[in-house]
Amino acid sequence: MRAEQADDVYVVQVAIQNSSDTALTLTVGVLTYGSWVLQEGDGIPLPNTILAPAGVLTYFNAAVNAFSSVGGSISFLPANGGSLVVSWERKQGAALTVNISISSETLTGQCNSINVGTLSPTAQYLITNISS
Repeated sequence: MRAEQADDVYVVQVAIQNSSDTALTLTVGVLTYGSWVLQEGDGIPLPNTILAPAGVLTYFNAAVNAFSSVGGSISFLPANGGSLVVSWERKQGAALTVNISISSETLTGQCNSINVGTLSPTAQYLITNISS
């Protein structure tokens, strides 16, 4: 479900899909710009939230208006060790950028920004096993 938004408000959907066989424990979610949309998705990223294999977590980061910045990061600890951080940012007047940083011997990830020319883009992250 998409966040309901007033006209001219920029809202990023942050969608994290775990397609690996490893549970991920959320450690911290931090915003550098904007605010969480509490009524949509999974609310705010809470420590110790488990992203199970085949699971999805979705959060929404809203700007004050169409021109304000949004951005943040969410960190996880994989059950088999290492670390994983997803991040996104859209500074005033710029396009949405996304990044995933993984320190793990068994996991890899991809990230995409979708619908970047709209007021409701998606920062999409996919975590998978490293193929042998």
